[in-house]
Amino acid sequence: EQPETPPNPRSTVSFRPCSDFVNRETLLTHIHNMLSVPASRVVLVGLDGPQLAIKYCHRAGEQLPETCALWVDASNTACFKRGHHNIVDIAKLPGRRDLKADIFQLVSSWLRDKSQEK
Repeated sequence: EQPETPPNPRSTVSFRPCSDFVNRETLLTHIHNMLSVPASRVVLVGLDGPQLAIKYCHRAGEQLPETCALWVDASNTACFKRGHHNIVDIAKLPGRRDLKADIFQLVSSWLRDKSQEK
């Protein structure tokens, strides 16, 4: 299978920011500073984590079109698997059309691939 060039911008965030979300500018700035390092990653957990992530991803998509935002819903096994399938499709990962491919391994290998870093 020939490698394909992934589209840009890339995002699997399908949610819009909550209209009544209390803006946490200090935290959003901190997240931005952490993610300003090439190939960096941030994990947000807790009650505000998802809304902070959604807000940041939308802001980054507008201000930094080269940013890649990956969202995986882990509320149940089916959503978790669908989230990984979305990543594989959006990133056009080699092997994604192989019905026997381990989707989780494809995503994991891609995320660990140092050649993907910018």
